[in-house]
Amino acid sequence: LWPVGASPVGRVTGAPWRRQVLTDEQVKLFRKERMKGKKQEAAAAAAGICVRTARRWDTGPLPSQRKEGRTWRTRKDPFSEVWNDEVVPLLKSDKARKLQAKSVLNELRRRHPGEYPKSLLRTLQRRMRDWRALHGSAKEVVFPQQHPPGREAAFDFTHADELGVTIAGDNFDHLLFTMKASCGKWMYAEVYPLGHR
Repeated sequence: LWPVGASPVGRVTGAPWRRQVLTDEQVKLFRKERMKGKKQEAAAAAAGICVRTARRWDTGPLPSQRKEGRTWRTRKDPFSEVWNDEVVPLLKSDKARKLQAKSVLNELRRRHPGEYPKSLLRTLQRRMRDWRALHGSAKEVVFPQQHPPGREAAFDFTHADELGVTIAGDNFDHLLFTMKASCGKWMYAEVYPLGHR
């Protein structure tokens, strides 16, 4: 017997005729148990799915990978009348990408009272994001760097001959060694004489 709430067909919640949604984790667990050498019935029980379902998911893609993306709209585009004439010019003039959807929506609400409720903000944010990705100005590429204290430093040897430094009338040929910590303002410098030529 199975403990209450655990059965080979999974936990029953709500109406008994309601179909259970199969998760990727259940299929992965089922396949893992099969790889250990268990029979389909035992692996299905361990994953909480029925044997019939287990047979269908023995191989192939996971449930989430079988879903196809939707390519159609489920409702009319609320910004179709003003997008090209009012919103796109605002986006084109915003080279620094500072303009936010909230400001655009407030402007549309001012120009067209009662037509654009605040609940359309997320829709406008998505539309602006997609437009900027395809048609907007290029973003500056920045590779953030981390410089933990005491780990890195840059150093350099510089020939200082052209400075024309003399000591007691003789040219002082030397290198200038400098070292700067990547984190902070610590810097060290030292002079290395090259001797007489």
